[in-house]
Amino acid sequence: MGRIYKLLVLALLPTSLFANEQFEYRYKDGSFTVAYLTCEVNSEEDKTVTLVNFKYNDKEFPDFKMPDMVEYNGEEYLITVIGERAFENDLGDNFALRNLTLPSGIVEIGDYAFYEMSNIETIILPSALETIGDYAFCHCDELKQILLPESLLNIGEYAFRSCGELSEITIPDSVSYISYGIFMFCHQLGKAYLGNDVHVIEEGAFGQCPLLSELYIKTIIPPTVTSKITDVDNITVYVPKGTETDYQVEWQNVFKNAQYVGYYDAEGSGETAGIESVDNSELQVTVTGNTIFVRNIDGNLQIYSVAGVKAAETSDASFSVTLPDGIYILKTPDTVRKVILR
Repeated sequence: MGRIYKLLVLALLPTSLFANEQFEYRYKDGSFTVAYLTCEVNSEEDKTVTLVNFKYNDKEFPDFKMPDMVEYNGEEYLITVIGERAFENDLGDNFALRNLTLPSGIVEIGDYAFYEMSNIETIILPSALETIGDYAFCHCDELKQILLPESLLNIGEYAFRSCGELSEITIPDSVSYISYGIFMFCHQLGKAYLGNDVHVIEEGAFGQCPLLSELYIKTIIPPTVTSKITDVDNITVYVPKGTETDYQVEWQNVFKNAQYVGYYDAEGSGETAGIESVDNSELQVTVTGNTIFVRNIDGNLQIYSVAGVKAAETSDASFSVTLPDGIYILKTPDTVRKVILR
């Protein structure tokens, strides 16, 4: 995704660098300025910066992959934070962006960072990400898919509110607290997968999600629910086998007509809907539409059609690929899985 850009620096040459000092960095493709970044130095010792403002200048290319480093005053700095309102500040300039890959070193996305980025369709998050702030992706109206990494620990209130095209979401095992209104007004959200360490689900987490019909949750002890988490009553809740009665008792005031189905085994290593597991490895696979998302890849991953034609290959820890309808075989040195796209 995205083009390869030659990175050129806007020469700002103060006598010394101090934390919190800001500078502007330009991306150029030949003589054309593609994007402008305003960065703030977090630590001169660690050579890290926060991206405080981003402005995209290439209206003809909707895909952009951001680099991990920026160069300033002859030295390279790692981008580790997307600051508050960093993209929202220049909505007019960023209107053309559709698909965005963030730097691999990002550990935090600030409040309102992508607020009202109404045309963005996909955002590839880095595997190091730990925190997503309040309202970070609120009103990303065309956001169709987003893969939350296993490193993620905290997701703020209303983080994905009004992401109207988001149809499915997986919360990784590392997240224990589902914040207030996190997916409120996600009108196309039909399925939600929660990890095995969720302790609390706040009120309205899935409020005004009329198509929500399947909730998958790996936690053996039913999480505390502070109040009604959704307006939907006719829902199927997939839980660890043997805990169906516990959930029905503990959540009797959450849903009026919920059906509780034992789905995950007692150890919490359940299957993902739509995917037939041939083994019991840690490889995680999620399907959204015709896009396959794979995480925890240990070794080389190869994807074949049932006719034996190789469709994709990677050695990255996380990977996504969009393929036509059909049956595909995912193979690693220790894993074989079948995925059906339809």
